[in-house]
Amino acid sequence: MSDTTAASKYVMKNLCVFCGSKAGNRPEYADGTRALANEMLKRNVGLVYGGGNIGLMGVISSSIVDGKDCWIPIFLFLKLISF
Repeated sequence: MSDTTAASKYVMKNLCVFCGSKAGNRPEYADGTRALANEMLKRNVGLVYGGGNIGLMGVISSSIVDGKDCWIPIFLFLKLISF
């Protein structure tokens, strides 16, 4: 079995992303983050993240939330709702 045949059996359903809570000093960072979000939407890949909505994490979450479900690990969700 070739590597491409073996790889085609597996489909990524979700991707866990960890980004900075600041946008960074260069606009290319936010542009790259939006490009990743667009590619994830195109490929129907969900986002698993910590629930942040500022900086680069905010860029990717706001880009994906409009088009696909996002997942927050339960232990982080419980901390969010306890505040």
